[in-house]
Amino acid sequence: MRFTFHKQFSLNYIATLIQVTCILFQLSVIQLLAQSASTPKISPPVFSSNAGYVSADFLIELSHPENATIRYTLDGQDPDEQSAIYNHQPFTLKNGVDNKLRFIQTTPPEGELNGFDWISPGYQGDVALIVRAKAFQDGFEPSETVTATFLNSEKPHDFPVISIVTDAKHLFSDATGIYVPGDVYNESGWNYDDFWGRPNANYHQRGIEWERPASIELIENGTVHQQNIGIRIHGGGSRVLPQKSFRLYSRSDYGESRFRYDMFQDGETGYNRLILRNSGQDFYQRPTMFIDALSQALVSSLSFDTQKFRAFAVYVNGEYWGIKNLRERYDQHYIRRNYGIDEHDLDLLTNRGNAKIGSDVHYNAILDSLETRNVNELGGMEFIERHIDVRNFTEYLASQIYFSNIDWPGNNNDYWRFSGTPESRGSYKDGRYRWMMYDMDYGFSYFSRTGYRNNLFEHLLTPEQTRWSNHPRSTLLIRSFLENRDFRDYYINLQLDLLNTLFKAERVERKVEEFREMYRSEISNHIDRWGYPAATDIWESLVDDRVEFARQRPSYLRQQIIQLFNAGTLATILIRNPDTYRGTVELNTIRFSESSTGAYGDAAPWEGIYLSDIPIELAAVAKPGYQFDKWEIDGEILYHQKVNINPRQAMEIEVHFSEIPDPIDEHLELLYFWYFDDTLPNDTPLFNIQSSYSSTGYTAMLNYRPAVEYTSSSSAQEAAGMMDRVNDPIHLNYRPEGNSGQDYSPDQMRGIRVRNPSLTDYGHAAIILEIPTAEFQDIILIKAARRTIYGQEKMVYSYSTSSGEPEWKQDGLINNTFDTGLDYDFYLVDFTGITGHLHNPYFRIKITFDGDNVSGFDGNTRFNNIAVFGSPYTGPRIEDIKESRLKPNFPNPFTDITTITYEVPVQSQVKIDVFSLEGRRILTLIDSDHLPGFYSIPFSGRGLAAGVYLVRLQTSDSTHYQKILLVR
Repeated sequence: MRFTFHKQFSLNYIATLIQVTCILFQLSVIQLLAQSASTPKISPPVFSSNAGYVSADFLIELSHPENATIRYTLDGQDPDEQSAIYNHQPFTLKNGVDNKLRFIQTTPPEGELNGFDWISPGYQGDVALIVRAKAFQDGFEPSETVTATFLNSEKPHDFPVISIVTDAKHLFSDATGIYVPGDVYNESGWNYDDFWGRPNANYHQRGIEWERPASIELIENGTVHQQNIGIRIHGGGSRVLPQKSFRLYSRSDYGESRFRYDMFQDGETGYNRLILRNSGQDFYQRPTMFIDALSQALVSSLSFDTQKFRAFAVYVNGEYWGIKNLRERYDQHYIRRNYGIDEHDLDLLTNRGNAKIGSDVHYNAILDSLETRNVNELGGMEFIERHIDVRNFTEYLASQIYFSNIDWPGNNNDYWRFSGTPESRGSYKDGRYRWMMYDMDYGFSYFSRTGYRNNLFEHLLTPEQTRWSNHPRSTLLIRSFLENRDFRDYYINLQLDLLNTLFKAERVERKVEEFREMYRSEISNHIDRWGYPAATDIWESLVDDRVEFARQRPSYLRQQIIQLFNAGTLATILIRNPDTYRGTVELNTIRFSESSTGAYGDAAPWEGIYLSDIPIELAAVAKPGYQFDKWEIDGEILYHQKVNINPRQAMEIEVHFSEIPDPIDEHLELLYFWYFDDTLPNDTPLFNIQSSYSSTGYTAMLNYRPAVEYTSSSSAQEAAGMMDRVNDPIHLNYRPEGNSGQDYSPDQMRGIRVRNPSLTDYGHAAIILEIPTAEFQDIILIKAARRTIYGQEKMVYSYSTSSGEPEWKQDGLINNTFDTGLDYDFYLVDFTGITGHLHNPYFRIKITFDGDNVSGFDGNTRFNNIAVFGSPYTGPRIEDIKESRLKPNFPNPFTDITTITYEVPVQSQVKIDVFSLEGRRILTLIDSDHLPGFYSIPFSGRGLAAGVYLVRLQTSDSTHYQKILLVR
């Protein structure tokens, strides 16, 4: 392990610190090994009530089932054999110890020179009661320490609470405290060469030797989650600020290897590391305490990474410590959790190509190429798309430019790629770079009330370094890519798309007000504790400045783009879609919907501002069951589904869709229909579903044969390979006559799905439809179907006309295999060319699945509104057949294939052979048992010489011959 220290550091101090750390660690390991090998550990004490809010006179007691000695502390120290013995006297909130830790100066006096001096707190709130207890008994190893924080229920916070409890010396001692300037500062003094005085303070030190054990409790909604963790100071320059950020480590050494609590109230658990953040520079410079969280919340629907957040009122050893924001941390654990990529296949880089994890060789090779050659010489857009996820990067770029974040891209700029064998483009494992947003404190009018006027292009596009955060190597990617016309136009349109949607003034203003309301109830306590800003009314004014940023930034940024890129004039366009239920419009990167969530535009009519010299792309996207008809653009009719146009001022655009005509002929009638609703059991494997409608007098059945072994008692937790109910309604192919004449209602309809795997060693999954067609012909199966992204890509159809064991065939089907799309669509299978389906009470259809995904355990295919149509049978009937008969083939003569038709009056063994005129058997077409009926079978003359051949039909009681003529 190598340590790098500032040259002013005392080498004696450093050597002593390292030696002490190593010796203590070795002694702890030896002691733990010795104890675990010989001595059992006693169970911990038990509190009489849960931690959290209690009344002032509420009694809190400790007990132990084995009557062990309980020792406790009230100041955060871990109890040991010298700690006070619990004598069964209950605690109340009055027992809380005020150690006045808040009066310890956490920033050196030199901080005042740069505007972040430590201010003595004026906070007069109650001190929380913190109790740490441990059980001791002869012959046993002491128990784990239990920790509980009790707050006054008469003075609750609107915010959820985080309580950090640790030995005060871990934070505040000069020798080992991580929260103070300490001995490192005392030995070295302030470093005037660095704005933040780095690295001359305890809090600037990094690494596991500066990690300290602690307890964390999350108190909210009457519940408390407690676990033991490690804490470090987090951040760059912000470590010097009076209130500091904590990095939180969940390690098995502390008891739990993950944070098992739902930290962000979104259902996700299992985090390895988190940040309890002081809001960075937004703590002291025109502070709101939420600019980074707000900025990322505004763009969280875009394709680059953003950090989740929640705001907490924080206590340290029972003393109020102000507002902090809980955030995710970007590291190898984050990438594994979100993208399934392991550390050995990860390049995680920062700023101008410095590797945090993995290698920087690949990225710096890209920069080296761009330093020596123009991007257009390297292949232009193809070069760009080969190396980066273009939409990801451009959305990230456009967001940083909108916020006018001056502390970027030479700082706070993280990006990553999968470094293993690349998969197909578009996969997160395609080897291309993707970006991660964090630390946005320097944007959003950070420096002045008129920050909306800032021109970040001047910062990004200069080839010279003008401040700490725009080293030429860090801006090279942006400068180079914008030299390519295709990328330039893509960026401009995407920036304008965002200004018309996510960054629309009304939306951003509304979001600022949401955050103002969220923080308002706690900000006065925070100001009393830290003195930043000086008063609540100043905080309100600073939030007002962010509202003004929201109102003014779009117009200033549009003008900056016009001037920089000579992009023409502003052009306001109006888009109308009179039938939003039939289809949607895509404009550049915007997909309009009936809501305005995420990156989508509002429901039509919609108005946006674009630039006259930058073409926009429009695309019409029909919904299932509908089709695109035309565009009307300022009175001009266009029939292309996608069009590129230069916008004009006051341009009016209207899109038209129509319903796809019903593919079923009017002469056909509905024979069977499957309508799936709540009568199907949920979370249960389904094997047999009777048709909900029949007009034939027969019952049709949908039977499922899985590719894995199942019973009807299997549960949804054993979902692999199952067919079950799913909530996925669709109007497509809905037949009111098959559902008692009821109009379509998505609230009532459900659906069914067949889950992967569909092909295993156990078998091949299949849906088998038993469809009696007695008295009917012209049979057509039609349904609505779709797949999920990893669902089965193909559906394969076959049929059986036999009465006994099915004999599956595909002869005569015009199409037997269909590609299954991600959106619902019609899937129609026509059996009119199959003679055996006519007037057949034993007709069956089989659906199997194919494609690359069928053996996987993800994905499914979904079905709805399954319908069978037919027309009354008008041909000869079986009861009219008097004798076996070989009918004339068609065509005759034939050049390739002809169809041989025959009739059988009674059940019989049937054999059909083809002979040459010399009597030599050419082949046997069929030799099987037949029920009474009408049959046809194809015969191919491929490979045979032209001439006359004989066809012989043999049954149990007769023989028939017929000549056929093959010509060339």
